[in-house]
Amino acid sequence: MSGAMSKRAARVSGGMVLEPPLSQAQAGEIIRQAIPDSAWQAIRRAFHAYGWRQDALETSKASRSKGDDQSWHTRKDATTKAIEAAMQKVQSARSRHGQFLDEASENYSLETFGQSYMIDQSARRMLEDAYKLMLHALVIVERANPQEIEVPTAAHSRDILVKDIHAALTENGVETRLSNGFDLGQVPRVRAEDLTPFEKLIGQFRIGDERKPAAFSAWLRSVLSDGKKQG
Repeated sequence: MSGAMSKRAARVSGGMVLEPPLSQAQAGEIIRQAIPDSAWQAIRRAFHAYGWRQDALETSKASRSKGDDQSWHTRKDATTKAIEAAMQKVQSARSRHGQFLDEASENYSLETFGQSYMIDQSARRMLEDAYKLMLHALVIVERANPQEIEVPTAAHSRDILVKDIHAALTENGVETRLSNGFDLGQVPRVRAEDLTPFEKLIGQFRIGDERKPAAFSAWLRSVLSDGKKQG
């Protein structure tokens, strides 16, 4: 099953490693089967990949839309203006308060070190260095160009996670039965207790956009209809 993709302007860097919200033992209790270590490690890897995809969706969009606060160009303009404003303030402090910066540096050095200040203890020099660093940062921002990287949308990313968890369990002999849609349709009010152990597990993994039980089960059946792992 193909899914929607989102175009991003930069690659994700760093971020926290996402782990399953349940322990291996807790998950086993919910699905009413012991989950082999190999299956659990695969599930952990699936959550790691899901977390990376979530972080990727926080990067700038490859978009020129001025009304989109997440677009590369909007963020670039805002960042450039912020750096320029900061540089103006540093420059103003240097030019308007240079004499006092020297006086403060001298007094601080005498009180702290018992001697006149050295060049590396000069507050004026520190602001000069800060200005140069900000100028360098400004050049980097102004010269950087967006890339075009496709990442799964939030909805497609959840589908991939469900597929990967399903594959991790079935490939290790754990039953992953889904509810019968027709049977659920005969129930006046479907409750979470009416779902299969596997469906309950996915629900406890907090995947599914807070859907009601019947809709949640239907969504899982749709996602897993082709039974293919997405990686």
